[in-house]
Amino acid sequence: MNPNQFDFLKKLMIVSNNGSYRGSTIELSKLFGISQQTASLYLINLEKEGFIKRVREKNGQIIYFLEPAYDLIYEEFNSLNFILKREDKININGKVFSGLGEGKYYISQENYKNGLKDILGFEPFLGTLNIRIPKKELYKMEIIRLKEKRFIPPFEKDGRVFGKVYVYEAKFRDEKIGVIIPERTHYTDVLEIVARENLRQKYDLKDGDTLEITIIFN
Repeated sequence: MNPNQFDFLKKLMIVSNNGSYRGSTIELSKLFGISQQTASLYLINLEKEGFIKRVREKNGQIIYFLEPAYDLIYEEFNSLNFILKREDKININGKVFSGLGEGKYYISQENYKNGLKDILGFEPFLGTLNIRIPKKELYKMEIIRLKEKRFIPPFEKDGRVFGKVYVYEAKFRDEKIGVIIPERTHYTDVLEIVARENLRQKYDLKDGDTLEITIIFN
């Protein structure tokens, strides 16, 4: 969503009453100081993207705000709250799940293993603990990706290219751990954790268990 459309949505929600707004595009254009065509275009886009639902009436329309609209405002609020607190860390929750077992293979590559040791200060257990981040905390993933981070550069081995991996220092239950995010990944809601030991065994963790980790920004 572009900034102008997001601004339009915020203003529309401000002037709403009990989760809906009754009025025409002409009224909205006058209220927000934009053209009727622009107001109409924004409403069409917001409805297509699932943020609002419009019900036509004889003299206009009723605009209802759907849950994704509130989720978007909630994310914006929390991102601004993080900025205002000026913190150098962030707590994030996620549920343990079993991956495809590729963590051991990648961590065993000398470049990755040595890179993790250089950045984190310990030799990692050959495997990762995967946690999936719930929807309500996905805004934190955006913050994490935007913060300055160290990384292991890409490399080639036996004709195969291994991609760049971003590495963050973190803590779990007062234990120093690392969080890694591959530059090229299909997931936007997953963090991979590395540690000195097998965390699953050490803490008897099972799929579905909720963990809270603290990522530290240096």
